[in-house]
Amino acid sequence: MNRLGIIFLTAMMLLTWGCSGNRNTSGDSAVEACDTLTTEASLLCMTERPDGVIVAEIKDPWNPGRLLQRLVLVNDDNAGGALPEGTVIKCPVKRSLVSSVMFAHGIDELGATEAIAAVTDGQYYKTPAVRKAIDEGRIVNVGSSMQPNAELIAACRPDVILSNPYQNAGHGVIETMGVPIVEMADYMEPTPLGRAEWIKLLGVLYGNPEKADNIYNSVKENYVMWKNRTGEESPVVLTEMSQDGVWFVPGGESYMARIIADAGASYPWSGNGEGGSLQLDFPTVYNAAHDADYWFIKTDNPRFSYKDLKEAYPLNEKFRPFQQKKVYFLDTAGSMFFEEMSFHPDLLLRDFVIILHPDSAGGEEPRYYHPAL
Repeated sequence: MNRLGIIFLTAMMLLTWGCSGNRNTSGDSAVEACDTLTTEASLLCMTERPDGVIVAEIKDPWNPGRLLQRLVLVNDDNAGGALPEGTVIKCPVKRSLVSSVMFAHGIDELGATEAIAAVTDGQYYKTPAVRKAIDEGRIVNVGSSMQPNAELIAACRPDVILSNPYQNAGHGVIETMGVPIVEMADYMEPTPLGRAEWIKLLGVLYGNPEKADNIYNSVKENYVMWKNRTGEESPVVLTEMSQDGVWFVPGGESYMARIIADAGASYPWSGNGEGGSLQLDFPTVYNAAHDADYWFIKTDNPRFSYKDLKEAYPLNEKFRPFQQKKVYFLDTAGSMFFEEMSFHPDLLLRDFVIILHPDSAGGEEPRYYHPAL
Protein backbone atom coordinates (compact mmCIF):
# COMPACT_ATOMS: atom_id res chain seq x y z
CA MET A 1 0.00 0.00 0.00
CA ASN A 2 1.25 3.47 -0.84
CA ARG A 3 2.03 5.26 2.42
CA LEU A 4 -0.09 8.22 1.37
CA GLY A 5 -3.04 5.89 1.05
CA ILE A 6 -3.38 5.58 4.81
CA ILE A 7 -5.27 8.91 4.91
CA PHE A 8 -8.46 6.96 4.31
CA LEU A 9 -7.81 3.48 5.78
CA THR A 10 -11.00 1.42 5.76
CA ALA A 11 -12.07 -1.22 8.35
CA MET A 12 -14.23 -3.91 9.89
CA MET A 13 -16.18 -5.83 12.40
CA LEU A 14 -18.19 -7.94 15.18
CA LEU A 15 -20.68 -8.40 18.15
CA THR A 16 -22.30 -5.61 20.17
CA TRP A 17 -24.92 -4.09 22.38
CA GLY A 18 -27.78 -2.81 20.32
CA CYS A 19 -29.18 -3.30 16.87
CA SER A 20 -27.53 -4.27 13.64
CA GLY A 21 -27.87 -2.74 10.23
CA ASN A 22 -25.75 0.19 9.18
CA ARG A 23 -26.24 1.33 5.68
CA ASN A 24 -28.78 3.98 4.72
CA THR A 25 -31.44 3.96 7.42
CA SER A 26 -34.41 3.15 5.20
CA GLY A 27 -33.64 6.16 3.04
CA ASP A 28 -34.99 8.67 5.54
CA SER A 29 -34.64 12.35 4.75
CA ALA A 30 -32.02 14.06 6.85
CA VAL A 31 -33.25 16.50 9.45
CA GLU A 32 -33.37 20.11 8.31
CA ALA A 33 -31.99 21.63 11.49
CA CYS A 34 -29.62 20.66 14.27
CA ASP A 35 -29.24 21.87 17.80
CA THR A 36 -26.01 23.44 18.98
CA LEU A 37 -24.12 20.16 19.51
CA THR A 38 -22.82 20.59 15.96
CA THR A 39 -22.37 23.90 14.18
CA GLU A 40 -19.79 23.54 11.37
CA ALA A 41 -20.20 19.94 10.20
CA SER A 42 -22.52 19.58 7.23
CA LEU A 43 -22.78 15.78 7.31
CA LEU A 44 -23.13 15.23 11.06
CA CYS A 45 -26.14 16.41 13.07
CA MET A 46 -26.13 15.60 16.80
CA THR A 47 -29.18 16.31 18.95
CA GLU A 48 -29.76 15.58 22.63
CA ARG A 49 -33.23 14.44 23.69
CA PRO A 50 -34.76 15.42 27.05
CA ASP A 51 -33.94 11.95 28.39
CA GLY A 52 -30.25 12.44 27.59
CA VAL A 53 -30.18 10.11 24.58
CA ILE A 54 -28.10 11.61 21.80
CA VAL A 55 -29.18 11.00 18.21
CA ALA A 56 -26.40 11.42 15.67
CA GLU A 57 -27.56 11.57 12.07
CA ILE A 58 -24.93 11.04 9.40
CA LYS A 59 -26.02 12.45 6.09
CA ASP A 60 -25.31 10.63 2.85
CA PRO A 61 -22.50 12.56 1.09
CA TRP A 62 -23.50 11.14 -2.28
CA ASN A 63 -27.29 11.51 -2.04
CA PRO A 64 -28.28 14.96 -0.71
CA GLY A 65 -31.35 14.95 1.49
CA ARG A 66 -30.93 11.33 2.58
CA LEU A 67 -29.37 9.68 5.62
CA LEU A 68 -26.47 7.30 5.53
CA GLN A 69 -27.01 6.30 9.16
CA ARG A 70 -28.79 7.25 12.38
CA LEU A 71 -26.96 6.45 15.61
CA VAL A 72 -28.84 6.29 18.90
CA LEU A 73 -26.28 6.78 21.66
CA VAL A 74 -27.40 5.71 25.12
CA ASN A 75 -25.85 5.24 28.54
CA ASP A 76 -26.78 3.40 31.74
CA ASP A 77 -29.08 6.22 32.82
CA ASN A 78 -31.26 6.34 29.70
CA ALA A 79 -30.94 2.92 28.07
CA GLY A 80 -34.28 1.65 29.33
CA GLY A 81 -36.67 4.10 27.67
CA ALA A 82 -38.31 4.09 24.26
CA LEU A 83 -35.74 4.82 21.60
CA PRO A 84 -35.99 6.17 18.05
CA GLU A 85 -35.17 3.98 15.08
CA GLY A 86 -31.48 3.65 14.40
CA THR A 87 -28.27 1.87 15.30
CA VAL A 88 -28.22 1.71 19.10
CA ILE A 89 -24.84 1.96 20.78
CA LYS A 90 -24.24 1.91 24.52
CA CYS A 91 -21.76 4.58 25.60
CA PRO A 92 -19.08 4.84 26.62
CA VAL A 93 -17.83 2.18 24.23
CA LYS A 94 -15.58 -0.30 26.02
CA ARG A 95 -14.07 -2.24 23.12
CA SER A 96 -13.78 -1.03 19.55
CA LEU A 97 -12.15 -1.91 16.28
CA VAL A 98 -10.62 1.16 14.65
CA SER A 99 -9.74 1.39 10.96
CA SER A 100 -7.85 4.69 10.83
CA VAL A 101 -4.81 6.24 12.46
CA MET A 102 -6.83 9.48 12.65
CA PHE A 103 -9.64 7.95 14.67
CA ALA A 104 -7.17 6.24 17.01
CA HIS A 105 -5.37 9.52 17.61
CA GLY A 106 -8.64 11.27 18.40
CA ILE A 107 -9.67 8.51 20.81
CA ASP A 108 -6.28 8.77 22.50
CA GLU A 109 -6.72 12.54 22.87
CA LEU A 110 -10.01 11.86 24.60
CA GLY A 111 -8.24 9.65 27.13
CA ALA A 112 -9.91 6.45 25.93
CA THR A 113 -7.02 4.51 24.38
CA GLU A 114 -7.95 1.48 26.48
CA ALA A 115 -11.23 1.31 24.53
CA ILE A 116 -9.34 0.41 21.35
CA ALA A 117 -9.32 -3.37 21.25
CA ALA A 118 -8.16 -3.81 17.66
CA VAL A 119 -6.97 -1.94 14.60
CA THR A 120 -6.47 -2.68 10.94
CA ASP A 121 -3.17 -1.92 9.19
CA GLY A 122 -1.50 -1.73 12.58
CA GLN A 123 1.96 -1.07 11.16
CA TYR A 124 1.00 2.54 10.34
CA TYR A 125 -0.04 3.74 13.80
CA LYS A 126 2.36 6.24 15.40
CA THR A 127 0.39 7.78 18.27
CA PRO A 128 2.73 6.79 21.16
CA ALA A 129 0.19 5.17 23.50
CA VAL A 130 -1.50 3.33 20.62
CA ARG A 131 1.81 2.22 19.11
CA LYS A 132 2.98 0.90 22.47
CA ALA A 133 -0.26 -1.01 23.03
CA ILE A 134 -0.05 -2.59 19.56
CA ASP A 135 3.58 -3.61 20.10
CA GLU A 136 2.71 -5.14 23.47
CA GLY A 137 -0.34 -6.97 22.10
CA ARG A 138 -2.91 -5.06 24.16
CA ILE A 139 -4.33 -3.73 20.90
CA VAL A 140 -4.62 -6.46 18.28
CA ASN A 141 -3.61 -5.82 14.69
CA VAL A 142 -6.23 -7.78 12.73
CA GLY A 143 -4.43 -7.30 9.43
CA SER A 144 -5.18 -5.43 6.24
CA SER A 145 -8.34 -3.34 6.11
CA MET A 146 -9.03 -4.99 2.76
CA GLN A 147 -8.74 -8.54 4.11
CA PRO A 148 -8.82 -8.56 7.92
CA ASN A 149 -8.54 -11.73 9.93
CA ALA A 150 -12.08 -12.64 10.96
CA GLU A 151 -10.92 -14.99 13.73
CA LEU A 152 -8.82 -12.27 15.35
CA ILE A 153 -11.74 -9.87 15.12
CA ALA A 154 -14.09 -12.34 16.77
CA ALA A 155 -11.58 -12.95 19.55
CA CYS A 156 -11.36 -9.20 20.24
CA ARG A 157 -15.13 -8.97 20.85
CA PRO A 158 -15.54 -5.36 19.67
CA ASP A 159 -18.66 -3.46 20.67
CA VAL A 160 -18.41 -1.10 17.72
CA ILE A 161 -16.38 -0.54 14.56
CA LEU A 162 -15.25 2.82 13.23
CA SER A 163 -14.90 2.85 9.45
CA ASN A 164 -15.03 5.19 6.47
CA PRO A 165 -17.97 4.69 4.09
CA TYR A 166 -17.39 4.83 0.34
CA GLN A 167 -19.82 5.44 -2.49
CA ASN A 168 -21.48 2.28 -3.82
CA ALA A 169 -19.41 0.12 -1.50
CA GLY A 170 -20.33 -1.84 1.61
CA HIS A 171 -18.16 -3.25 4.37
CA GLY A 172 -18.04 -6.83 3.13
CA VAL A 173 -18.48 -9.81 5.41
CA ILE A 174 -18.39 -7.72 8.57
CA GLU A 175 -21.89 -6.47 7.85
CA THR A 176 -23.15 -9.98 8.66
CA MET A 177 -21.39 -10.14 12.03
CA GLY A 178 -23.87 -8.11 14.06
CA VAL A 179 -21.52 -5.33 15.16
CA PRO A 180 -22.55 -1.68 14.69
CA ILE A 181 -20.33 0.03 12.14
CA VAL A 182 -20.11 3.77 12.68
CA GLU A 183 -19.98 5.38 9.25
CA MET A 184 -17.26 8.00 9.76
CA ALA A 185 -17.94 10.21 6.75
CA ASP A 186 -15.81 13.04 8.16
CA TYR A 187 -13.42 12.91 5.21
CA MET A 188 -16.27 14.03 2.92
CA GLU A 189 -16.86 17.27 4.84
CA PRO A 190 -16.38 20.31 2.56
CA THR A 191 -14.56 22.41 5.18
CA PRO A 192 -11.64 21.67 7.54
CA LEU A 193 -13.54 22.87 10.62
CA GLY A 194 -16.55 20.80 9.59
CA ARG A 195 -14.35 17.72 9.51
CA ALA A 196 -12.70 18.62 12.82
CA GLU A 197 -16.09 18.80 14.53
CA TRP A 198 -16.52 15.03 14.19
CA ILE A 199 -14.38 14.77 17.33
CA LYS A 200 -17.66 15.54 19.11
CA LEU A 201 -19.10 12.22 17.91
CA LEU A 202 -16.05 10.40 19.27
CA GLY A 203 -16.47 12.33 22.50
CA VAL A 204 -19.97 10.93 23.04
CA LEU A 205 -19.03 7.43 21.90
CA TYR A 206 -16.08 7.25 24.27
CA GLY A 207 -17.66 9.00 27.24
CA ASN A 208 -15.87 12.34 27.22
CA PRO A 209 -18.03 14.90 25.36
CA GLU A 210 -16.70 17.81 27.44
CA LYS A 211 -13.11 17.06 26.41
CA ALA A 212 -14.20 16.75 22.78
CA ASP A 213 -15.91 20.14 22.94
CA ASN A 214 -12.77 21.68 24.42
CA ILE A 215 -10.57 20.16 21.71
CA TYR A 216 -12.83 21.42 18.95
CA ASN A 217 -13.25 24.89 20.43
CA SER A 218 -9.48 25.26 20.75
CA VAL A 219 -8.93 24.07 17.17
CA LYS A 220 -11.54 26.50 15.85
CA GLU A 221 -10.05 29.41 17.79
CA ASN A 222 -6.55 28.65 16.52
CA TYR A 223 -7.76 28.12 12.96
CA VAL A 224 -9.50 31.50 12.86
CA MET A 225 -6.45 33.15 14.45
CA TRP A 226 -4.07 31.79 11.82
CA LYS A 227 -6.49 32.58 9.00
CA ASN A 228 -6.50 36.18 10.18
CA ARG A 229 -2.70 36.34 10.23
CA THR A 230 -2.27 36.02 6.48
CA GLY A 231 -0.57 38.86 4.63
CA GLU A 232 -1.88 40.98 1.80
CA GLU A 233 -0.06 39.01 -0.89
CA SER A 234 -1.63 35.90 -2.44
CA PRO A 235 1.21 33.58 -3.50
CA VAL A 236 0.45 30.78 -5.94
CA VAL A 237 0.80 27.27 -4.49
CA LEU A 238 1.54 23.98 -6.27
CA THR A 239 1.25 20.64 -4.47
CA GLU A 240 2.58 17.09 -4.86
CA MET A 241 4.58 15.72 -7.81
CA SER A 242 4.25 13.37 -10.75
CA GLN A 243 4.59 9.69 -9.91
CA ASP A 244 4.51 6.95 -12.54
CA GLY A 245 3.22 9.43 -15.09
CA VAL A 246 0.30 10.65 -12.95
CA TRP A 247 0.17 13.85 -10.92
CA PHE A 248 -2.50 13.85 -8.24
CA VAL A 249 -3.47 17.40 -7.29
CA PRO A 250 -6.23 18.35 -4.83
CA GLY A 251 -9.57 19.26 -6.40
CA GLY A 252 -10.80 22.80 -5.96
CA GLU A 253 -13.27 21.80 -3.23
CA SER A 254 -10.89 19.47 -1.39
CA TYR A 255 -9.64 19.67 2.18
CA MET A 256 -6.19 20.80 1.03
CA ALA A 257 -7.50 23.40 -1.42
CA ARG A 258 -9.69 24.92 1.30
CA ILE A 259 -6.77 25.24 3.70
CA ILE A 260 -4.59 26.77 0.98
CA ALA A 261 -7.31 29.37 0.36
CA ASP A 262 -7.64 30.06 4.10
CA ALA A 263 -3.87 30.55 4.20
CA GLY A 264 -4.30 33.49 1.84
CA ALA A 265 -2.83 31.74 -1.19
CA SER A 266 -3.95 31.19 -4.77
CA TYR A 267 -4.37 27.70 -6.17
CA PRO A 268 -4.37 26.91 -9.92
CA TRP A 269 -7.32 24.50 -9.64
CA SER A 270 -9.42 26.52 -7.19
CA GLY A 271 -12.21 26.81 -9.75
CA ASN A 272 -12.52 23.05 -10.06
CA GLY A 273 -15.55 21.65 -8.24
CA GLU A 274 -14.03 18.29 -7.28
CA GLY A 275 -13.74 17.37 -3.61
CA GLY A 276 -11.17 14.64 -4.21
CA SER A 277 -7.97 14.49 -6.23
CA LEU A 278 -7.50 15.23 -9.92
CA GLN A 279 -5.38 12.84 -11.98
CA LEU A 280 -3.34 14.95 -14.37
CA ASP A 281 -0.29 14.46 -16.56
CA PHE A 282 2.90 16.48 -16.32
CA PRO A 283 2.24 18.85 -19.25
CA THR A 284 -1.18 19.80 -17.85
CA VAL A 285 0.27 20.64 -14.45
CA TYR A 286 3.23 22.45 -15.95
CA ASN A 287 1.04 24.65 -18.14
CA ALA A 288 -1.11 25.62 -15.17
CA ALA A 289 1.50 26.00 -12.45
CA HIS A 290 5.04 26.31 -13.79
CA ASP A 291 5.21 29.86 -12.45
CA ALA A 292 3.89 29.04 -8.96
CA ASP A 293 5.56 30.74 -6.01
CA TYR A 294 5.73 27.75 -3.65
CA TRP A 295 5.71 23.97 -4.09
CA PHE A 296 4.57 21.63 -1.29
CA ILE A 297 5.26 17.89 -1.56
CA LYS A 298 4.38 14.93 0.67
CA THR A 299 6.97 12.17 0.69
CA ASP A 300 8.22 9.37 2.92
CA ASN A 301 11.81 10.57 2.37
CA PRO A 302 13.02 12.31 5.56
CA ARG A 303 15.80 14.10 3.63
CA PHE A 304 13.99 15.07 0.46
CA SER A 305 16.22 17.22 -1.76
CA TYR A 306 16.21 19.15 -5.01
CA LYS A 307 18.40 16.37 -6.37
CA ASP A 308 15.67 13.84 -5.51
CA LEU A 309 13.08 16.01 -7.20
CA LYS A 310 15.14 16.33 -10.37
CA GLU A 311 15.95 12.60 -10.42
CA ALA A 312 12.25 11.81 -10.09
CA TYR A 313 11.62 13.73 -13.31
CA PRO A 314 14.25 15.98 -14.92
CA LEU A 315 11.75 18.59 -16.08
CA ASN A 316 10.81 19.32 -12.47
CA GLU A 317 13.68 21.78 -12.48
CA LYS A 318 11.73 23.95 -14.93
CA PHE A 319 9.20 24.96 -12.24
CA ARG A 320 9.88 28.37 -10.71
CA PRO A 321 9.74 27.14 -7.09
CA PHE A 322 12.53 24.71 -7.96
CA GLN A 323 14.64 27.47 -9.46
CA GLN A 324 13.96 29.88 -6.60
CA LYS A 325 14.43 27.24 -3.90
CA LYS A 326 10.88 27.45 -2.56
CA VAL A 327 10.08 23.74 -2.45
CA TYR A 328 8.88 22.36 0.90
CA PHE A 329 8.38 18.72 1.84
CA LEU A 330 6.37 16.86 4.47
CA ASP A 331 7.87 13.62 5.75
CA THR A 332 4.82 11.37 6.10
CA ALA A 333 6.87 8.59 7.69
CA GLY A 334 8.40 10.68 10.43
CA SER A 335 5.63 13.14 11.22
CA MET A 336 2.22 12.83 12.88
CA PHE A 337 0.51 14.49 9.91
CA PHE A 338 -1.90 11.66 9.08
CA GLU A 339 -2.78 11.16 12.74
CA GLU A 340 -3.52 14.84 13.35
CA MET A 341 -4.94 16.19 10.09
CA SER A 342 -8.61 15.26 10.61
CA PHE A 343 -9.24 16.87 13.96
CA HIS A 344 -6.46 19.51 13.93
CA PRO A 345 -6.57 21.39 10.61
CA ASP A 346 -5.28 24.44 12.48
CA LEU A 347 -1.84 22.81 12.60
CA LEU A 348 -1.65 22.47 8.81
CA LEU A 349 -3.02 25.99 8.28
CA ARG A 350 -0.39 27.26 10.68
CA ASP A 351 2.36 25.70 8.54
CA PHE A 352 1.10 27.33 5.38
CA VAL A 353 0.77 30.76 6.97
CA ILE A 354 4.26 30.58 8.49
CA ILE A 355 5.80 29.66 5.14
CA LEU A 356 3.68 31.79 2.80
CA HIS A 357 3.50 34.89 5.02
CA PRO A 358 6.68 34.86 7.12
CA ASP A 359 6.27 38.51 8.11
CA SER A 360 2.97 37.61 9.80
CA ALA A 361 4.22 34.45 11.50
CA GLY A 362 6.14 36.00 14.39
CA GLY A 363 9.21 33.84 13.79
CA GLU A 364 7.44 30.54 14.52
CA GLU A 365 8.67 27.32 12.88
CA PRO A 366 6.48 24.96 10.79
CA ARG A 367 5.35 21.67 12.26
CA TYR A 368 5.14 19.48 9.15
CA TYR A 369 6.68 21.14 6.10
CA HIS A 370 10.40 21.88 5.81
CA PRO A 371 12.60 23.33 3.03
CA ALA A 372 13.84 20.78 0.51
CA LEU A 373 17.55 20.08 0.98
